[in-house]
Amino acid sequence: MNGNDWIIVTLVALVPAVMLFFAFRFSISAFIKQSRWEKQESIRQKCSKEIIMVRLQAYERMILFLERITPDSLLLRVSGNNMTARQFQETLLEAVRAEYEHNFTQQLYVTEQAWILVRAARESVIRLVNTAMDDLPSSAAGKDLSRKVLEMWLEVDESPIHTAVHELKQEVRSLF
Repeated sequence: MNGNDWIIVTLVALVPAVMLFFAFRFSISAFIKQSRWEKQESIRQKCSKEIIMVRLQAYERMILFLERITPDSLLLRVSGNNMTARQFQETLLEAVRAEYEHNFTQQLYVTEQAWILVRAARESVIRLVNTAMDDLPSSAAGKDLSRKVLEMWLEVDESPIHTAVHELKQEVRSLF
């Protein structure tokens, strides 16, 4: 065999081996990429489920917050017996602030629009309590403030609390 024949035989043997090597490498690379993608997709789906659960809990807490600051609920929970109207006003406002501060971080999980409505609802309750207090004489008792707040609450046609609850429910429905 001469030198050229040897090169041809070597090339005939090497070309299929090199092609087989690259085909094998391509197959392994594609398999690894597919495995990584499947693992990332699995993690994404798991995180998505967890995020939805956290968001649902946030919506639940926001609705509970709104229910707890609804004047009739607030007045049942916070007793103004043996207090002056001014003391009871401070107690009511502190209860609303405490509820709000307890749920403040939930804004991370609700939409900006929902959070704006939640804040507006809180502010409307504070304004209602303050306005009721302004309408009373300085010698009024806590039960007088309670009565005045309930009277004013019953006069409200569309409360910001109901608007916020409605928006929160709509957003929860949109998650599904």
